[in-house]
Amino acid sequence: MQRYDFLKQQIEACEAPDRGADRPPDAARRFRGRQSVRGRRAWRRIVRRRLHEMMGVDLTAIPAIGTGPVLTIASEIGTDFSAFPFRPALLLLAGGGARDRISGGKPLPGRAPKVVNPVGQALRMAAMAARRSQTFIGAKHRARLARKDAAVVITATARELACLIYLMVTRDMPVSASRRRYQP
Repeated sequence: MQRYDFLKQQIEACEAPDRGADRPPDAARRFRGRQSVRGRRAWRRIVRRRLHEMMGVDLTAIPAIGTGPVLTIASEIGTDFSAFPFRPALLLLAGGGARDRISGGKPLPGRAPKVVNPVGQALRMAAMAARRSQTFIGAKHRARLARKDAAVVITATARELACLIYLMVTRDMPVSASRRRYQP
């Protein structure tokens, strides 16, 4: 019975309105059904700040990476990247690694296996959004798109974003330094 009472108190505490500092401005509270632009921006700033505190670096500073892909990375991988001792391990998770069907040193014919992974999907979505960005990632994406198929280009851009994320988290580099040191 004591356990039931304890759990009931915990549930009530979770359901009680939060009176913390992370509340949207008054304009956002007024529009319950349709949130104002100011309220959405306030929530994005709050989420961005919390992700920065949790991950240790601001991954949303990477062009074309918003809070959505960073939330996916934080929930799937976490803040500890020690499971990936080197960059290609993270690239395999993102679906941009080398094919493993090799016989006699030559790749076997056929398509590469489809990778269904939330991190890879989030990075590919960010890569598709990079097409419209006026940044170095967007410029590289559009230059690749002039030469290759769209699916190949999206995977290559997702791989580039995964490399930048890995460098920022493991070596604690800002985006400008990781851009200069980036090696695909």
